[in-house]
Amino acid sequence: MARCDDFAVLADLHFMPEGSLLYGIDPRVRLDAALALLARDHAGVGCLVLLGDLAHRGEVESYQALAQALAGAAVPIIPMMGNHDRRSVFLGEYPQSAPRQDGFVQSVVELARCTLITLDTLDEGRGDAGGRLCPERLLFLRDALRDARTDKPVYCFMHHPPFATGSPAYDAIALDEPEALLRIFDAAGRRPDHILCGHVHQTINGSWHGIPISTQRSLVHQLGQEGEADAIEGTLEQPTVAIGTVAPDGLRLRHRNLLYEGPVFLPKGTSEIILRP
Repeated sequence: MARCDDFAVLADLHFMPEGSLLYGIDPRVRLDAALALLARDHAGVGCLVLLGDLAHRGEVESYQALAQALAGAAVPIIPMMGNHDRRSVFLGEYPQSAPRQDGFVQSVVELARCTLITLDTLDEGRGDAGGRLCPERLLFLRDALRDARTDKPVYCFMHHPPFATGSPAYDAIALDEPEALLRIFDAAGRRPDHILCGHVHQTINGSWHGIPISTQRSLVHQLGQEGEADAIEGTLEQPTVAIGTVAPDGLRLRHRNLLYEGPVFLPKGTSEIILRP
């Protein structure tokens, strides 16, 4: 039986040209697994948000491979930009249904039980991997918050976290001037009910100025939690897809493992492990 879920989230896809591997991993295989899981267990989900870094190097061939992989998806796709992306290349290769606003890839998505605001934090041309929200994008956020229905929660998605993770490696390449977001929230008269981010390739849950926040693992490779800004360690830990379900008393985010094929067991009533066929 399909669950009554509202949205799904994948972070940091890092797609490569068709047939190319990244750290020995084929991102297409991972994306196929995620789409299969959604079709099998979450067929009623309202949309799939892709939290930026769609391509590893931002080349035409990677976006072509991504568009081909998503062509048969049974769920609406909401793509976003990350620091590895190239906005004009993406818009040239992705179907024209890609959300746009004043040249940026961002949107307001109205679902039955919530409103999603996706922001474009890509700051092209800079020497590091940090992000930025220019005045135009901040005004888009202000207006989106003002216009969002007040009888439903509103969730904000951005690639770069506006909050400190506690690790110098990530905090050196986070969102510039996060205080500007707080000023925009005040100007809008409303704060998001949750902020969901990518970029750091790991799961973080907490709050920022009273706003619930979360990040999640990459579809491909994960990153160590410590280290200096120029020495981030990568790992091959398994990826997850986040499933968002809006309940009357708040949001539930479940992180589903995409690749686990080991034994299963019933914690109650038996001490035996059940091997998968």
